[in-house]
Amino acid sequence: MTFMFAKSFESLVPAAAGAVLLAALAASPALAEKVEMRFGVDIGGMNAMSLSFTGDMKRDSYSGRASLAPRGFAKMFIKKSFDLSVSGRFNGDRALPGRFTMVIRKKGKRKTATVRWPGGRPVWERTPPHGAGERRAIARALRGRVLDPLSMLFHFARAKGTDFCKGRVRIFDGHDVYDIVARKLGSRNARTAVYRGPVLLCQLTYVPVAGQSEKKRRRRLADPPVYTTWLARVKSATVGSLYVPVRVDGRFDGRNFSARPKKALLGGRPLRPAGG
Repeated sequence: MTFMFAKSFESLVPAAAGAVLLAALAASPALAEKVEMRFGVDIGGMNAMSLSFTGDMKRDSYSGRASLAPRGFAKMFIKKSFDLSVSGRFNGDRALPGRFTMVIRKKGKRKTATVRWPGGRPVWERTPPHGAGERRAIARALRGRVLDPLSMLFHFARAKGTDFCKGRVRIFDGHDVYDIVARKLGSRNARTAVYRGPVLLCQLTYVPVAGQSEKKRRRRLADPPVYTTWLARVKSATVGSLYVPVRVDGRFDGRNFSARPKKALLGGRPLRPAGG
């Protein structure tokens, strides 16, 4: 039983990394102020991981860093941690990534992937490299507009109104290719440790495309991870208002998943509802 529990945790981490980052960071980087956020992540009722993010954005450029790592007792079961960084620029409200790096660490070993966009098309390097078959499948999937996970968030942040919560976006993190499908569910009032007030409920669905094993890809397609993000529209000293996450709930491989912010500062100040 313990072995099965450990394997379930291990299989959850890669998708959780992408989904938590998406849910945790959606829209928050769209500001001139510095944003600082730290989340506690519960998996199957256990306080399992910690997610942190810092971001800075100028009118024509952006940068951000995020990390996801196991904590406490969960370190016995989760052996992976993730570090991500990005820099890019804007063309109007359109995010144009320049360089993205994602490092995965497990039991003293690491996989490092770097993606660049010369001429607007993604090219990548990974250590250790993908196998020939995986590389061909990834190359075929990198058609049309492709963003990295953090650039997607900056792109969503610059969207007008609630446009960031609809449609499909293709993502490449240097390891895997996947789509994120967003759908607005409605609104409600929330009371959390960092915010009290109205929130928008945005559903995010993770759909694998390439880079994963065929067995894992078929399993994810049959039962895709789905997460509901609670987004609060808060006051910003520089852009008037923006959406930040104040809670994330979901389910993956039969286990409940929840991420709630322990710290949330915008320009060094606590979150305040827009219009309040």
